[in-house]
Amino acid sequence: MDTDTYQDLVVRHKNLVHGYAYRMLGNREDARDVAQEVLIRLWENREKVIPDSGKAWLLRTTYRLCVDRTRRKKVRSEVFGDAVLDPVADVTPNPEKQSAAGELGRAIEAALGQLRKEDRTVVLLREVHHTSYEEIARILSQPLGTVKARLHRARIRLRRELVEAGVTP
Repeated sequence: MDTDTYQDLVVRHKNLVHGYAYRMLGNREDARDVAQEVLIRLWENREKVIPDSGKAWLLRTTYRLCVDRTRRKKVRSEVFGDAVLDPVADVTPNPEKQSAAGELGRAIEAALGQLRKEDRTVVLLREVHHTSYEEIARILSQPLGTVKARLHRARIRLRRELVEAGVTP
């Protein structure tokens, strides 16, 4: 991949990478750090990445770095106790977004925050980032059937969370 192709991938997908990392981690600073690390890794691996599969490569790398960051925070939390925040941060939007997003948006964010990391991942990839089932399978290194089943169960859990919050899907 040449420099122009790299820059094109960065320009087209940097917001996607950051948004996905934010929704996975629930923390803007962590999401920014992960997004930067993803783009650095893209540069370091530019000779290996096929431009046509760049989006899938970026999302797979983002997913893996988010999982790694969550694991590290969990270990720190277990070692240092309450001195470190819970590894799965509150995904409630900041005040500006709260006023702009409205009640439904807040309810969806809260419901997503209640899902297991694996469930949240497939829902975000499919529903927010409009990733194909096949791409999700490649990103998560899972069989296509597993991805479809996980997404089905995640949607049921999300619907249940929304109903419990008083939102009728």
